[in-house]
Amino acid sequence: MKKNRFSRRHWLVILFGFLMFYFYTATIPDGMNVILPQISSVNNLNYDVLLSFASIAGIISTVVVLVLGKLCVILGSRKMIFIGVLASSVFFYMYGHASSVPMFVVALTGLISCANSFAFIGGGALVANWFPTKKGIASGYTSIGAPFSSMTSVTLYTVTFANFGFKPTMTFISIVLAVFAFICLIFLKDTPEECGEYPDNIPPEERSADELKLVDNEGPATGALKLLRTRQVWFIALMVGFYSMTMMGVIGQFVVRHREIPLPESLTLVMFTVMGLLGLIGGPIWGKLDAKLGTRKGFIVCCLSMIFGMVLDFTNILPLMFIALFFFGLGATGTHVFLTAWIVTVFGRRDSSSAYSVIYPIHCMVNYLAYAVIALARIFLGEMRYAYLIYIASLIVSIILSLITKSRLTQD
Repeated sequence: MKKNRFSRRHWLVILFGFLMFYFYTATIPDGMNVILPQISSVNNLNYDVLLSFASIAGIISTVVVLVLGKLCVILGSRKMIFIGVLASSVFFYMYGHASSVPMFVVALTGLISCANSFAFIGGGALVANWFPTKKGIASGYTSIGAPFSSMTSVTLYTVTFANFGFKPTMTFISIVLAVFAFICLIFLKDTPEECGEYPDNIPPEERSADELKLVDNEGPATGALKLLRTRQVWFIALMVGFYSMTMMGVIGQFVVRHREIPLPESLTLVMFTVMGLLGLIGGPIWGKLDAKLGTRKGFIVCCLSMIFGMVLDFTNILPLMFIALFFFGLGATGTHVFLTAWIVTVFGRRDSSSAYSVIYPIHCMVNYLAYAVIALARIFLGEMRYAYLIYIASLIVSIILSLITKSRLTQD
C-alpha cells in the first residue's frame, strides 16, 4: 500500500465531502427529530400524519434519485453537487415554512431527493474520480461529517429555535446551504486532471497494471440499462443495502429498543452519546482496512463486527451491552465508506457515476425495510430485539454476496 500523499486540492475535496455529509445528516436524518415536532406545533398539524407522510416522501424520493443519478452522469459531479445543494436550500426553506400537509410532502420529497443527490451520488462520484485507489481512505475521512453532525446539529437546532425562533432559523440555514452551493461550484472540479493533478496524487508510472485499469477514465461510460443487467450491480446494492438496513434499525431505534428492557432514560442517552463519539473514528478505521486488506475483506470485517455487537446487545446483560456500543459506533459509517469502495473497485473510475446512479436507489429501497423488520418483530415476537435475528441473517447474506462479487476490471 502506497503512503498517502494527498495534495492540498485532494484534501479540499475531502473537506467538501465532510461538509456534504454534515449538511445531509443535519437536514434529513437528525434534523427530522427536532424539525417535525416544530412544524406540527407551529402550524397546528397532526404529528402522526406528518410522520406517515414523511415515510411516503422517502419512498417517492427513491424514484426521483434515479433521475438525478442519470443527471449526474450527464452533467458531472461538480454541477450535480451545485444543483443538489442549491435545490436543497430551496426545499429546506419550503420545509420549514410548510403550512399544509401537501406543501410538507412536496418540500420533504424534494429535500430528501436533492440531499441524497449531492451527498451520495454527486459526492460519491467526486470521490471516485479523485481517489480511485484510495477511495476507502478518502471516504473514511468524509464520513466523519455524519456522526459529527449527529453530535452537534440537534443541539444547534434546539438552541437556535429557542433563541431566534423556528422559521428564522430555517431561513438562515437555507441561506447557508445556498452560499455553500456556490462555493462548491467555484472550488470543486470533476477530476484532478482539470487542476493539473493526478488521481490519488499518484503518477501513472508508479501504478500497477490493475490500478491503471481502475484509474482509466477514457471513453464513454457504460449505460445504466446495460449495468442493470450485470449481477454486480444487484450484489452491491443488496449487500450494502442489507448493511444499511441493519444500521438504520439498530441505531435509528436505539433509544426505543433500550426503553423496552427497560433502562433509565439518562443511561440510554449516555450510551447513545458514547456510540456517537465512536462513530467519529469508525470511518477512518474502515477506510484504512479497505486500503490495507482490500474492499472485500474490509467489508466482511465490518459485517462481522456488527453481528458480534448485535449478539452482545441481544443478551440484555448491561456490561455486554456497553461492549456492543463499541461495534455499533464503529459500524455507523460503514455504508459511507464501503458503498463507494465497492462501486469503484468493481466498476472503476469511468463507470462509477453510472453505477452509482442505479445502485444507490436500489440500496435505498432495501434500507427502508429496516422499520418493517422492527414492526414484524414487535407484532409476532413481542420485542424489538428479535429484529436483530433478521439483521444478522441479512449480514450473513451480505458476506456471501461479497465473496462472489468480482471486479469487472481487475483480478480481485
